[in-house]
Amino acid sequence: MDLKLDPQTGDLLFSNKTLYVTDEGEESIAQRLKIRLRFFYREWVLDRSQGTKWFERVIRKGVTLYVADQEVRRVVLATSGVKSIESWRSTIDTSIRKYDVVFSVLTTQGQTLEFGFKDILNN
Repeated sequence: MDLKLDPQTGDLLFSNKTLYVTDEGEESIAQRLKIRLRFFYREWVLDRSQGTKWFERVIRKGVTLYVADQEVRRVVLATSGVKSIESWRSTIDTSIRKYDVVFSVLTTQGQTLEFGFKDILNN
């Protein structure tokens, strides 16, 4: 169970003196994935070893698709509740430093969740 975030603002969901939590399943795992992929490496002052290495390994000049995929896969697979990656489609355009990915994961509870960057960045 995690503290629930407002899908529009990313703030804690709180109303009428009530702090909401996620369920133990799909909602919680999806929220964890979104948080981890939005979180830049060394951004959190309490643990500078955490975060996705976007600038270091994904959107830097001259990066290969293989290297970019490895970093994002590392973060996805290290997310609590994710058992495996079931599908993965990614593209990279190094001339404009654009990386895009659509993937699905199998959760430890046997559910399949699908994500794309538009889902992660817009919600």
